[in-house]
Amino acid sequence: MRSTRILTTAATGLALALGLLGAAAPATAGTGPTGAQVTSTSPAGDAAASDAGPTTLEISGTGFQSVQGGFGGIYVAFGWVSGDGWQPSAGGQSGVDYLYVADGMTAESNTGALRFIAFPGSSTAEEAQGTMGEDGSWSTTLEVAGPVLTLSDSGGSTREVDCRVEQCGVMTFGAHGVKNANNETFLPITFVEPGAGGGDASPEPSDEASAEASESAAPSEEPSASDATEAPDATEQASDDASASGAAVEGEGGSSAVPWLIGGAVALLAVAAAVAGALRKPKDGSGGSAGSAGSDGSGGSAG
Repeated sequence: MRSTRILTTAATGLALALGLLGAAAPATAGTGPTGAQVTSTSPAGDAAASDAGPTTLEISGTGFQSVQGGFGGIYVAFGWVSGDGWQPSAGGQSGVDYLYVADGMTAESNTGALRFIAFPGSSTAEEAQGTMGEDGSWSTTLEVAGPVLTLSDSGGSTREVDCRVEQCGVMTFGAHGVKNANNETFLPITFVEPGAGGGDASPEPSDEASAEASESAAPSEEPSASDATEAPDATEQASDDASASGAAVEGEGGSSAVPWLIGGAVALLAVAAAVAGALRKPKDGSGGSAGSAGSDGSGGSAG
């Protein structure tokens, strides 16, 4: 039937939109091959930094391999990777497959651009800026000077990288030359304009504005019984649901195009349902006499 084809087409459009939602959502956690995960928050937002100046990233890690009394630990660095295969355990070479911001490794010389997180009970723990828990969790901060950085390799060679053009992010790998695939992760960081992310970009509302908002939010009258029993139009309800879904996704840091994808698909499905319903109704003049039709379709008199 024609109505069935319309509904099928609309449902397919909705499925495609939901698929694009997953593709458009930016990564907010870097994950290693065995479940190690890194997250970053800052005033610029999750997995984001300011493109106008320095940013302090609050970094947390979970699921890392913690070696009690093991030598070394992990480095937490900010830099650039060439793509898949950058990891030292996979043959990635410093200066070729990955670069990072260099920093001092003592308490006196470290400025926060590179962190050393030691294994619990490690002989090198005194040099570290933090210690990994026995459960593989840790936390630290990273100082990112801005989107244009001078990155180094382990041999001291440097290269200037514009992180607005090339993908930069937070990386973790084994410290002191120890290669451990379980602790290698990369979290892409996006550089955004000030005020584009979370943080304190929005001013506090004044008392007068708060009072006006409270007055406008108060109901003007009690809802009547007829208001409660009237069912909303299906198309209007679908549009409202689509708008609410889009606002929720955008508030969680998703792509600004995602709400349009979902809203458009849901609205398409609602319109298709309305059209299908109209097609199922009998056309004027096709029903015979004023009487009800017989079950065999031959029609019958009102008597």
